[in-house]
Amino acid sequence: MTMRNTLMASDFEAENDDPRRIVIMQPVEHSPHLEAFRARGYEVLFLTDPVDEMLVQWVWEYKEKKLKSIVKGVADLGDDRDLTSKVKEFSSLMDVLQSKLDASVRQVRLSGRLTSSPVCLVVADDDMSPNLEALIGKAKGEVTRQKRIMEINPDHDLVSRMRAAHAANPEDPALDDFANILYGYALLAEGSEMPEPEKFNEALLRVVTKAI
Repeated sequence: MTMRNTLMASDFEAENDDPRRIVIMQPVEHSPHLEAFRARGYEVLFLTDPVDEMLVQWVWEYKEKKLKSIVKGVADLGDDRDLTSKVKEFSSLMDVLQSKLDASVRQVRLSGRLTSSPVCLVVADDDMSPNLEALIGKAKGEVTRQKRIMEINPDHDLVSRMRAAHAANPEDPALDDFANILYGYALLAEGSEMPEPEKFNEALLRVVTKAI
């Protein structure tokens, strides 16, 4: 990972012919969003100044090099994993998570950008990033929170165990806690503020208490 100032990052992006180059908008070096890019040798440029977030909303390319946020849209990495073969297997779990998190999540889907984390939150290509949303909300003196897209990692043991638990008992009340913990974890892992920390804390305590 290389952290550069804004001008240097832009010039470096344009002058290097390596197509495996993506721009991330949040300065979170250990964010789950980076996992698949790091695993495949992509070099990620960090734009750390708040004004960068505003700029790249309207400047989509520089010297014929496109800028792409890794926290938006679908991660197209030429992945050899065939997620379509797992959609049916995890469809029921995704439906359950969607219904339980409907107030905060617009869609639940399988992830091609996660390798070691169970879950992350992204936005659609045309949506504002959480950072930009926070900047605009602060300028307007109001708090807004758009619904995000939840991506789950079908290869993670936690997600597999949740799928098995739901298959064994679709009415298991613990699924509510699992859903809230997943959502809270995704926010914490990316460095975002949790809107209802008490809900996460209560769910976590119930799950831990049952496990002991």
